[in-house]
Amino acid sequence: MGSASSVRSDKSYDKIVNVFQAIQQNKFKAAKKIMSSGVEINCINYVGATPLIETCRSRHRAATELGRNEFVQFLIELGCDVKRNDIHGWTAVLYAEENGHESIVEMLETCEIKKKKVIRDQFPHQLETIFEEV
Repeated sequence: MGSASSVRSDKSYDKIVNVFQAIQQNKFKAAKKIMSSGVEINCINYVGATPLIETCRSRHRAATELGRNEFVQFLIELGCDVKRNDIHGWTAVLYAEENGHESIVEMLETCEIKKKKVIRDQFPHQLETIFEEV
């Protein structure tokens, strides 16, 4: 008989599988609902893809772009790691560029610029010291 912790991890595993299936089927509202139920934002599938990477891996289809864009914005707002790469070394922005998701590329690049600015604003004296030493 399994312990309570194994039951809990089985439920977590099922949620992760379900979120990736929803993304692959372009069911972004369902994916958002599953993610909102407590799935770790940077969970990975068998190829090391996070929900963000998986969302960017499929080809551009006009019929699903609005939902895809909204889901990416949701993931960014939750604090997903936009720089993470999969087992092939690709990041979400690389997949988005490759698959024609121009608005997602812009969102991800804007997110990176904002994060860099926050870091500079929080630690300006340390950055100046680092640059002076180089």
